[in-house]
Amino acid sequence: MSIYFRILRFSPHLVPQLVKFFVFSFLGVVFSAAYLGLIMPMLEVLFNQAATGTLPAPPEPSFSTAYFTAWFKYRFALIIFQQGPVAALLWVCILIVICVFLANLFRYMERMVASRLRLDIADEYAAQAL
Repeated sequence: MSIYFRILRFSPHLVPQLVKFFVFSFLGVVFSAAYLGLIMPMLEVLFNQAATGTLPAPPEPSFSTAYFTAWFKYRFALIIFQQGPVAALLWVCILIVICVFLANLFRYMERMVASRLRLDIADEYAAQAL
């Protein structure tokens, strides 16, 4: 860990770029996990295992992953109930495409920040070596 602090000692103005790097990395991981999580509802519709008989009650609002999962299942069941399984499949596919696009965009931005960070560290090291 001390090597990282030694690198940061060369240029203290690199900290904002590191923050951007970690934010882009985190968002890339979140959207990658989101589109992998959306595969299950798509498969449920494709293989007719999604419930079409009764509509579940909407979940109670809270700030937790269980709430967001229950909310998505409720909205998904609502779309199946109101518009049919083909429309639900369309919505899930659109969400998957959006999540893949955003995951790749944030990964690209992370790589751009990392390459710029690498160049700035090399420049600072070369300037201090002279």
